Amino acid sequence: MSKKKGIILGLSVIIIVAAIIGHSWLRQNSTAYNLFFPPDDLYAHLATSPLEKYTGNHNFLVQHKYPGQYEIVLWTSSTPKIGDKYITDFIVEVSVAIKKVFIINTKVSKPFSQFWGNQNGGMVLFAYRVPEDIPKHEPAYIKTNISGDKYDFIDKYGDTNIIIRKRADK
Repeated sequence: MSKKKGIILGLSVIIIVAAIIGHSWLRQNSTAYNLFFPPDDLYAHLATSPLEKYTGNHNFLVQHKYPGQYEIVLWTSSTPKIGDKYITDFIVEVSVAIKKVFIINTKVSKPFSQFWGNQNGGMVLFAYRVPEDIPKHEPAYIKTNISGDKYDFIDKYGDTNIIIRKRADK
């Protein structure tokens, strides 16, 4: 093999290795990269649990894979008319711990932001950012306590799930 072909092959290998390493690093650290080249599981739910009528405590162990914005939502099987608001008296306590150290410990109440879909919709209870609020690559223990009339809410809006999910980055 000639010296010129050897140099071209060597440079090609270096460029390919740099591209693979760069892609991996950008995937884990850049919200812009994920916006333009989203992985298949970017918006997969991290956790889901049915909202129980008689208890308000829900515990989740999640692994945040990508940087950016996340949210805890109530996802309902039926929604109010577009423009109308969910009727609720909920007060939501959210705590997030990593390695038994509380990173977030807060209480939220109305107004919750709402969203509508083709078949269902819901409302955002709480939003946070990774890694600004919660470090990534560490399992996070997320506890929610929803107080208020869950029985009436489920009666009005049907089956309801608590979902922790990645939301779109702007």
